[in-house]
Amino acid sequence: MRILERVTVYRAPDHYCNQAIVTTLRSGELVCVFNEERTRRHADNGYTALVRSTDGGRTWGERVVVLGATEELGNWDCAVAQLSDGTLVVTLCQAAYFKRGISWEGPQYDAGQYGLLRSWIGTFSLRSTDDGRTWSAPIPINTMPMKFGSTRVSVTELPDGGIVLPLYGRLDEWGYGLREMGGEAMRAYLVRSDDNGLNWEYFSTIAYDPARITGYAEPAPLVLADGRVVVMLRVHHRPTQRPDNIYMAVSDDGGYTFAPPRRLKDLWGYPAQLIRLQDGRYLITYGYRRGEFGVKGCISEDGVTWDGSRQFTLHEGGTGPRSEPTWWHTGYPCTTQSADGTLVTVYHLFSDEEPVVQYVQAVRWVLD
Repeated sequence: MRILERVTVYRAPDHYCNQAIVTTLRSGELVCVFNEERTRRHADNGYTALVRSTDGGRTWGERVVVLGATEELGNWDCAVAQLSDGTLVVTLCQAAYFKRGISWEGPQYDAGQYGLLRSWIGTFSLRSTDDGRTWSAPIPINTMPMKFGSTRVSVTELPDGGIVLPLYGRLDEWGYGLREMGGEAMRAYLVRSDDNGLNWEYFSTIAYDPARITGYAEPAPLVLADGRVVVMLRVHHRPTQRPDNIYMAVSDDGGYTFAPPRRLKDLWGYPAQLIRLQDGRYLITYGYRRGEFGVKGCISEDGVTWDGSRQFTLHEGGTGPRSEPTWWHTGYPCTTQSADGTLVTVYHLFSDEEPVVQYVQAVRWVLD
């Protein structure tokens, strides 16, 4: 692995930008979507922005807003993919933000304009037929019977023409269930559309622990060359939410059923993303939030056999000052391969200089 250069994808002086997803279009352009927060705070309450590159990720053009925010609405965790018919699909979650509605007497304990109350109101997609220049209105994605469906990576088109979106959530109530022990832990699942993304329905469970101890989150699927569907999973264990190695679930029937998830030896980190390389091998990139922090990668010959001793570092560091509440929130990598074979991995990190901001960076690299 040889790094060519690091470039800034997008950076703003007055608010955070994070959790970017990049893809290579059929035209050869690179398109990157990311969360643009309202302030210098990682709060998942902003809007979805897009930038594009016409030179393989060396430079990036003007930022445009795909879906904005209002006083009452925001969105987060966006992703983008291009379908075989050329349609671009952006998926994201929307939330509503509420101020106090009753004027009480006595002391008031205000948690902030957008932090007092927040409610997930759904998972949505937006479609574009002109390579992302214009977008449809948000299309609701049916996650029933799940009470929550959070996004990470983009939709995946299956060989039979169906489109699946990997989600994670809970059947019993809204929320991630990180601290409370009464409800179930996170499960990973797929919803599917057979009309090119207009209507969706629960399709299959990827991973779930009925004992409510192990939570499976941020699933990242890929269809292998032999037709199997492999999904990489972020895993935490109650009661302390201890992060574990990456887990992998495999389906040999097109995503209808999955074998029990398997823990990958020596591959610790989260979240992950998986692509098939032009030479037929497979690449996983993932965040690394301990020790030196940063972004790591590993290559597999078949997509299911992974040797942790072959992992490598794409970026080291990037944390914020310890006074920053989310100083550890770095990474969230996503990789695409340009037509010339160059790999472009985007991720977010904190700036070194004041005022400290989260911003989106790309590393361009090749396999020697």
